[in-house]
Amino acid sequence: GKPRPPVLLDPEIMGVPVVWLASPQSDGISACRFIARDWDRSLPPAEAAARVRAPAAWPTLAQGAATARGHAM
Repeated sequence: GKPRPPVLLDPEIMGVPVVWLASPQSDGISACRFIARDWDRSLPPAEAAARVRAPAAWPTLAQGAATARGHAM
């Protein structure tokens, strides 16, 4: 048979994480990705973000860039 498309996630899961990311609460955070699928809406936004935070890519490079700018990852 024909290949089936992958299961797509409801784009609504991005709402709460995007609002947090656009807020002052996320100031100073960069070089990270947040797995919206795993965001726990029952937690305060900063705590939920910390639980789903991961390096964006190439963690060593991201860490070096963050350190150079005076930000912790």
